[in-house]
Amino acid sequence: QFDSSLNFMGFYGSERVVESAQVRLQRLWRKFMTRDQISAMAQYTPTAYVNFDVGGDDFIYTIRDQAELRRGQVRKLNAAGKDILTNGSKTVFGDLTTAKDGTDTLLTDIEVDGEGFITLLDERRGRLFQYDQSSRLMFAFGGKGNQDGTFRSPSSLESMNGLLLVLDREYNTLTVFRPTEFARNVRQAVLLYDDGRFSEAIQPWTEVLRYNTNYEMANVGMGKALLKLGDYTQSMEYFRRGNDQEGYSDAFAEYRNGVISAYFPLVMLAIAALVAVPMILSRWAAKRSRNEYLTVIGKYRYPTYCMLHPFKGYGSLKEERKGSLPAALLLVGLFFLINVFARQATGFIFNTNRVDQLNIFVELIKTVGVVLVFTVANWAVSTIIDGEGTFKEVFVFTAYGLTPYILGMIPVILFSNIAIMEEQAFYVMLLTIVQIWTVLSVVMAVKEVQQFSLGKTIGVLLLTLAGIVITFSIVAIVYSMFTQMVSWISTVVNELLLRA
Repeated sequence: QFDSSLNFMGFYGSERVVESAQVRLQRLWRKFMTRDQISAMAQYTPTAYVNFDVGGDDFIYTIRDQAELRRGQVRKLNAAGKDILTNGSKTVFGDLTTAKDGTDTLLTDIEVDGEGFITLLDERRGRLFQYDQSSRLMFAFGGKGNQDGTFRSPSSLESMNGLLLVLDREYNTLTVFRPTEFARNVRQAVLLYDDGRFSEAIQPWTEVLRYNTNYEMANVGMGKALLKLGDYTQSMEYFRRGNDQEGYSDAFAEYRNGVISAYFPLVMLAIAALVAVPMILSRWAAKRSRNEYLTVIGKYRYPTYCMLHPFKGYGSLKEERKGSLPAALLLVGLFFLINVFARQATGFIFNTNRVDQLNIFVELIKTVGVVLVFTVANWAVSTIIDGEGTFKEVFVFTAYGLTPYILGMIPVILFSNIAIMEEQAFYVMLLTIVQIWTVLSVVMAVKEVQQFSLGKTIGVLLLTLAGIVITFSIVAIVYSMFTQMVSWISTVVNELLLRA
């Protein structure tokens, strides 16, 4: 910074050294080195600025060197030199992936127009990226080429009267971009929402969705506007279309509060039932457990009995040989179905899957395929080290061990549909309990069917997992070779047909 007489006043917005593990290690070593050794070490300097621009709001916007950063490359500096760009530190600016030719984004210029929209120039790929003040990507356009709107070597970017001007130093050209009607509606809607005029923002967002119903920013914008206006059900629908789980959670929280207020007596009755039923069942189970060793266990009751009494259940199942192959097949089928159900029906807030892209074959491999490979691998390993379980018994016991997962995932899925993001810890806790219970159940099943000690069982399971990895690796190699062979045969046939 300089004053009006060009006297140096000091530095502004200076960066800090990125605190990597290597920097911390070097700092530790410096304490034990001599002055000459320290001077010979590599010096770590703060992240460099690539370019900057002064916006119409008199804030300084900067681009930082991308070689040392992945997120937070763009900053908005206030009078104290602190970054105040909303979500800027969490955002990856530019292209998220490497291009097919191996090139990455290289941001070299920044321009902030009079309405506060931030445009970045990617010199390496010749693209332009425009963001709003919340660091949300609005548009990406341009590219390398010879057509209008593309560049050979873009070097500078400016805005003027609503236009964007890009200088190409190799073509010696100046390209002028004008906003389309689609872009004008997006920009208008963003400005209206940021100004607190939520009802007025609905009309331009509606126009945007008329052009492109899948435009995420418009769907999220409609969701936010309707949330502010109190239309929670419609807001949830738009947030779902825009894949905004946090916004959906906020709208669902308000909707849920309304339902609880309207049906408070029924809600309290349901809560009381949820508390009372487990207490009654636990007392009933306690009474039955007094005569547990005198109880005759039915053949088809073993899966649930082993889930609740794994030590006696699997031991008795081995001794009495009451394992049922049809029941095991049914359990494996239910394991497959509950996985599909969990994938498709888990609440939107906690669901990371694309529910519109279900692949039944993949789900079969993840469930039925894994169970079969586990059975083969465990039986093979256990046979070598004198295990007592037959192939059928290993399959039956493994299937019975999946019962906690099959039954436990039902309340987990139901809870995921009534919980909000702030209650994620409870969802994770329930899911973890089910997973741990299932793992322990399978461990006890393998221990009893093979008649191993606990330590030997764990060792066998580790070898079984190694066998599963090897099996799937071999399958992947065979599949790859088969597809290459089919491709080669197809190429030869096409060549012969062309020559004929």
